[in-house]
Amino acid sequence: MQALIREKTMVCLASLVEVANTYRKDSTRFVAAYFRWLEQTEESLAPLRLPLVATVQSQKTQLLAIEDGLIPPHVQADGSLRKRQRAATAALMDTMVQLLQDKVTAIDRALEEPKEKLAQSLALLLTQKPTALDGLKADNAGVDAVWALMKTTPELAAIVNYLSAKLPHTDREYALFEVLSNSLSE
Repeated sequence: MQALIREKTMVCLASLVEVANTYRKDSTRFVAAYFRWLEQTEESLAPLRLPLVATVQSQKTQLLAIEDGLIPPHVQADGSLRKRQRAATAALMDTMVQLLQDKVTAIDRALEEPKEKLAQSLALLLTQKPTALDGLKADNAGVDAVWALMKTTPELAAIVNYLSAKLPHTDREYALFEVLSNSLSE
């Protein structure tokens, strides 16, 4: 599940580039563009039942208040209302980017140990069966084939059981995919 959350969060962050470009190119549409991004992000993350969705909803509410003219105290008072609205929106966007980046970093840290164990297991597998990766690609079939080989290697039984118990299936496949990709690219 963490892998899915990570990927959806990365997609949300990537789509934020377009909103930032809107600020640079056509600043009159920036507030509306960020609001649309918040709605899309909420729609994308809501099925995952993340507490982060509440923050997205809160930002939508703050953005509506900004559009109504309620500017947070940390935004400079000088300048036109529209400029202050854009500045407040940019501050909200910065906060959201940081929260999303923190989420991705936390997931990466959580998957670090399993990836290390999978890399060690793959190395051990290759000492037992040097041709185990021959003809394999870094795709679902390759991940399934490597996992099946690991499960049938007696020396890896303990680590296979540990990883099966510790990680949901999708997270284990995600981590093994990254390990396999790195191994095949070398």
